[in-house]
Amino acid sequence: GVGAIGGIDDKGDADVFATTLTGSISVGSLTIKPELRADFASEKVFTDEDKNEDSLFSATLGAIYSF
Repeated sequence: GVGAIGGIDDKGDADVFATTLTGSISVGSLTIKPELRADFASEKVFTDEDKNEDSLFSATLGAIYSF
């Protein structure tokens, strides 16, 4: 994993912590799943336009319709 995102320093060391919080809301045949995710790395591995960051936060929304 860590090497896949380039999160290693000059010595080949790295620390990564990632956590995800997912909910579930049902409305009839529709299930809505909001998700919040936070990633933290010991090195600046996440690229944001012209700069690198050591953390990344994201939010997604999924919907499932059953019939």
